Amino acid sequence: MARRTSYVVCRCAVSLALVRGDEAVLGVIDVPLLATRYTATRDGGARANGRRIRTSTTTRLREAMVAIGDYAVGPGAESRNNVRLALTAKLAAEVQRVRMTGSAALDLAWLAEGKPPSSTRMAATTTSRPS
Repeated sequence: MARRTSYVVCRCAVSLALVRGDEAVLGVIDVPLLATRYTATRDGGARANGRRIRTSTTTRLREAMVAIGDYAVGPGAESRNNVRLALTAKLAAEVQRVRMTGSAALDLAWLAEGKPPSSTRMAATTTSRPS
């Protein structure tokens, strides 16, 4: 009999921003389970654990790994999810791989670090505006 193993990967992050007036001047995303802290300052670039990071140099869609956000819940979710499902299907046919990690903050931090090369987010909560 074949042995099966299941893995549970917790991907959670805490994100904070300092905003002065209408301008974000500092952002921090802490990923405690991966022992990683992302920081970014206005005009100062982004860092992961103090190391300067940059986005991917991937230019071909077929080589891109795309992180997609959660699906909608609550009133109107079915119609909003039709758009999300269609987008996911189109992306899956055109890119190297589509992933859903579970943390919008982590998706965006990884985008800044160049892993995955692309990220798309759509509102998913009942308090979010429909996209």
